[in-house]
Amino acid sequence: MAGNRRFSFVWDLGKVTFSWPAEQDWPDCWLTVPRVAETLRAAIADKGKDAVARTLRRVQNDFECGGHATIDAFRLDISRALGLTEPLTWQEFAHGYLVAPILMKNTGLAEIQQWLTRAGYPQGILSNLCPIWQRMWQKRGLMDFAEGRAVYSCFAGAVKPSEALVRQSIRMMCREPKNIFFIDDNPDNIRMVEKAGATGCLYENNLQLHDWLLAVGMPPDLLAPLLSTEPLVPIVVTDREAIDFLIAEFGVVLPAEPAEEPDEKTAPMS
Repeated sequence: MAGNRRFSFVWDLGKVTFSWPAEQDWPDCWLTVPRVAETLRAAIADKGKDAVARTLRRVQNDFECGGHATIDAFRLDISRALGLTEPLTWQEFAHGYLVAPILMKNTGLAEIQQWLTRAGYPQGILSNLCPIWQRMWQKRGLMDFAEGRAVYSCFAGAVKPSEALVRQSIRMMCREPKNIFFIDDNPDNIRMVEKAGATGCLYENNLQLHDWLLAVGMPPDLLAPLLSTEPLVPIVVTDREAIDFLIAEFGVVLPAEPAEEPDEKTAPMS
């Protein structure tokens, strides 16, 4: 395969190109918002953490995979799901949804993707990633390896595993299906890829991916980054960055700050 540019790669994002700690769940992220914490802890004590997590995931999946609701409607829906009588402020929303989650970049895989780009191998993305995270990661240059070739469920009107999404990705890559390698962590997605005639690699970890790529002919020295023992690096987002991002990318408007009362000692005489 080395040097043969007729092959191309289509990468999943969540749990492949990026990941997060296994113990992290959405209730934990929202508990970092002070006004939410007391109400959410009471709900967890009453219903159990798993039930609360399912509710939050359902609301988030409706937005993330559907892509039809506005971000403001999502903020209001998630506020109700959290049991709040007053909606989350944009600052609270930004912190709980964009700052608190611990996202990790797979640096070993990122090196491979960068090398493939330099060597002229076409790469693409097929992901159920939601519009907020898609724009944030794209703005940070974390998906430049795909050079604009991407199919996202939130914009395509379908969710993996979907034959329509796979076939759209095949058309996007402009290669014979058998020469397109789809790397994904979900067995159902891989089965759909293979049904469409493409080649699937079920991702488990970097070591397993190293062995798979070696078997299909990738040069051993290229694959060395996948053998790193600490390949995951946190992607840090600050509260200010999150708010600025929502303003710039989604047109979020923050409420005007109340005007300060003039100091009586310095107020001009009438």
